[in-house]
Amino acid sequence: RYSSALALAEDLDRWLKHEPIRARRTGVFTRGKKWVRRNPSIAVMAAMLLALAVPLGVTTWKSEFVRQPVTTGIAVLPFENLGDEKEHGAFVDGVQDDILTKLAKIADLKVISRTSVMEYRGKRNVREIGDALRVSHVLEGSARRSGDRIHLNAQLIDTRSDTHVWAEEYDRDLNDLFAVQAEIAQKVAQHLHAKLSASEKASVEERLTQDLVAYDFYVRAVSMIYNAQVPFTSTGCGNCPPSQEDSSWNNSAQSNLPEAVELLSKAVARDPNFFLAYCQLAFAHDLIGNTPARLALAKAAIDSAFRLRPDSGEAHLALAWHV
Repeated sequence: RYSSALALAEDLDRWLKHEPIRARRTGVFTRGKKWVRRNPSIAVMAAMLLALAVPLGVTTWKSEFVRQPVTTGIAVLPFENLGDEKEHGAFVDGVQDDILTKLAKIADLKVISRTSVMEYRGKRNVREIGDALRVSHVLEGSARRSGDRIHLNAQLIDTRSDTHVWAEEYDRDLNDLFAVQAEIAQKVAQHLHAKLSASEKASVEERLTQDLVAYDFYVRAVSMIYNAQVPFTSTGCGNCPPSQEDSSWNNSAQSNLPEAVELLSKAVARDPNFFLAYCQLAFAHDLIGNTPARLALAKAAIDSAFRLRPDSGEAHLALAWHV
């Protein structure tokens, strides 16, 4: 826009003479200021909308609507013991732990560790649990052992909507326990759209032992070992054995470790091929103390584990704890 009619006339004269003119395209900011002067009301409304949009956008970005949990993330919560006998509590914990372990062998799934989920025993606000553990689903359940029968209930819940994705009840012979655990793990994987390789499927379907008495010894011992670590693991190390100097070492639970060793020794005596029992036996010996005799017993258990499965990650982990 020209400042005067004379300036316009001079530029027209130059244009007719094929000479360069002085007019230049108005800049963006200049045109913007002119538009604001011509439309003050609209400019004010636009500024107000922008002021509201910025904080709203930030809030939305931070909200759960945008920051959804991983769709294949799952936490296996502690199962409820519905039996009349309190000593069956360790058995029920073993059922939950075995299902968790089977799911953890599936590469497509993000599975929260046992240490992290045990603090939610008895808590059923799945929305809060899902938010705290950053998972989209939880598996909860209950079990009742009665003689040679087991009644087991399992429910897969979407933490974002608090809705049931899958649920099933099992009333089976105790000998079918491992098959039921494998079925539950595979159903969960199926509903979370996780693909199982042939080796993963075989690992999920594997029986820990053929001897249920040995299995009972095993789950009772594992419960004692876990309880001995609880104060220590609350500091953040889920599976690391505490040092003797660590103030968080559970002295009262330590007194049960010799009994755990005895139970695991009985388990491997009944089933010499009970691989995980050897791994836990080595761990229990190492937890009790660093005496030469204990170290030798732990090493013997580790050697037995390697004899059964030379390439197993659990055996190498037991060796790492030992050294």
